[in-house]
Amino acid sequence: MRPIGSINPAEETEEQRTARFVEARNKFIEAHHELVAALDHNSPFIDQKVFEAVHALRSRTTREKIDLQIEQPFTSTWFDRGDTALSDVAMLTYRVSTAIRERVESLVISE
Repeated sequence: MRPIGSINPAEETEEQRTARFVEARNKFIEAHHELVAALDHNSPFIDQKVFEAVHALRSRTTREKIDLQIEQPFTSTWFDRGDTALSDVAMLTYRVSTAIRERVESLVISE
């Protein structure tokens, strides 16, 4: 979610950088709310292992959302926390995919 510190348009002002961040943050928050709604509305129909994996991802993205809303952006600590969040979300996304694959593999078609 957080931009890479060394990648900015050549002549971008601080205001433009902040505006670009706010727009990206708002898109992230909207996507997070969609994840929360989908999980809340469909939880009775989701396999338990898949649900647990998605719930862990949801919990981590909730922490990132809060961090993005309250932390001062563009500091070295802020970027470091973003690196940690990226690693965590990548690992949790892999766990969601694995849980879904395992569930699909366990399905049996009977006639």
